[in-house]
Amino acid sequence: MQVVTTPEASAFIAANGGVAYARPRQRKCCGGALTVLSATTTAPADASSYEAVGDPELGVRYRRPAAVAAYAAASAPAARLAGGALEPQPAAAVSQGEPAVLLIELRGRHRPLLAACWDGCVFKI
Repeated sequence: MQVVTTPEASAFIAANGGVAYARPRQRKCCGGALTVLSATTTAPADASSYEAVGDPELGVRYRRPAAVAAYAAASAPAARLAGGALEPQPAAAVSQGEPAVLLIELRGRHRPLLAACWDGCVFKI
């Protein structure tokens, strides 16, 4: 996953603890479920379930949905035996559960808040 932050968002993150937390959330409506991303600099209660993504200097952590994390762990064993040596096996592609590009920007003038975008969109298409 590629992480992109605007300069304003980077400055806001640095001034408010140095870490941004992003996670997908499902909103249900009469038309069905809609997945949107939420972002904050306040550490959530389950902060240990977030993993660092992108450049470590950005301080962005992302929480995968439980179903996607379980699929990735089950389908990608750590190593396999090939030719008598252990070789790392690449992780399974889980394109359904996480964005290819996570964009974090700052919105609002009077009360600035972080906003996260899923591949350039506010919601998952």
